[in-house]
Amino acid sequence: MTKTTSLEVLKNGLKFYRNAQTIYDIQSPFLYSLLIALKDKSFSTNRSLLEIEKLRAVLKKNKLLVEGIDYGAGSRKKGSKNTIGSIIKTASSTKKAGIILHNLVKFSNAAVVLELGTNLGIGTSYLASAGNPIVYTIEGNKGMVEIARQNFSELGLKNVKSFHGTFKDVIPQLSISNIDLIFIDGHHNGQATIEYVEMLRPLLNTPGLIVLDDIYWSTDMKKAFHYLIRQPYVSSYLDLFHKGILIFNPNLVETPGIQYIPYFLKPWRIGLWGGKQL
Repeated sequence: MTKTTSLEVLKNGLKFYRNAQTIYDIQSPFLYSLLIALKDKSFSTNRSLLEIEKLRAVLKKNKLLVEGIDYGAGSRKKGSKNTIGSIIKTASSTKKAGIILHNLVKFSNAAVVLELGTNLGIGTSYLASAGNPIVYTIEGNKGMVEIARQNFSELGLKNVKSFHGTFKDVIPQLSISNIDLIFIDGHHNGQATIEYVEMLRPLLNTPGLIVLDDIYWSTDMKKAFHYLIRQPYVSSYLDLFHKGILIFNPNLVETPGIQYIPYFLKPWRIGLWGGKQL
């Protein structure tokens, strides 16, 4: 499995753009309300999130080397050593991605969250700052685990339970169920992603959400996502291009998933020419 080439990314992006719908095309009240939640911008006055971004700015300047970096199949940058600043800039959750995660926790009223792939804990912190969920997070690199734990302490996040080890080794040891939201962002391999979803879905509450990162990172990740959205246990989905959200809700009868794009990128679909606003 290899990373999608720039040409393939362009082709995927153009196809996604052609097929994508805006919020004004949405027929499902559930998907509409979910998208409205994702667009919530109250983060601009959220003190906890502002503190996360202040910490990110400090970490970007940190030149301390982290040993044994291996981001797995999803790596944008590989090597035996990288600085904390380099990791934050190239492999950590962006502010935009963090806000999506934060808003998803709020939307689902999640009490228990599981994250596969802690990295340095920026995305984890966004998850943990949405109310007061218990966030279980797993990371395979010990050096990154230690730094992430320092970051959680710096931010005063006492609701994060951090574990070091492989996902398959640690998950059975957690003895948790009734998970409301799962974020898989640590092993960008198509078959592995399918296996994680199959392993974890019995532990997921219904309604519940599983969020997959970088679903167009490679051909097999794209195939894995499209395989999963066809499974009968997935009620619906949102394809945001950079992330895929699998929705588990038996009350959603015949609710097709969508590829979503902000309406300003398709300004003709504003409910005036074929679009429909709820």
